[in-house]
Amino acid sequence: MRGARPDDNVLYVADTYNSRVLRLKVTVDADGDGMDDVWETLHGYNPNDPADALIDDDRDGVSTVGEYRIGTDPHNPDTNGNGLNDGLELVRGLDPTLLGARRRRRSRVFGMVPPMVSWLADSGGIYLVQRSIDLCQQTG
Repeated sequence: MRGARPDDNVLYVADTYNSRVLRLKVTVDADGDGMDDVWETLHGYNPNDPADALIDDDRDGVSTVGEYRIGTDPHNPDTNGNGLNDGLELVRGLDPTLLGARRRRRSRVFGMVPPMVSWLADSGGIYLVQRSIDLCQQTG
């Protein structure tokens, strides 16, 4: 992973049926800590050490995995530079990634963390990921 770039984990897929090219982010997480290996390397963490997910290097009250999930800088307690640390902004319902710390429509601090779907993949396996508004919908 040495010399990793932010776009290293992108896969482009030709969707000829719909006449488009899809840009998919491929997440590789060797240690299963919930953080992408490229992101960990770019920020100076070990992609083979799951313990670094719980570190709070900048002491802003947000763990490394939390910083990864919400898109803040794990080495800067005030990512958007507005004078409030990232953890305090989350507690107040503000977005620490936006200049001016505008409110997001979220009712809880934990609601600001985007959902993530992950699974252990077999090499050479083919996976179909689908979304549905109706979680009870039967698929064929």
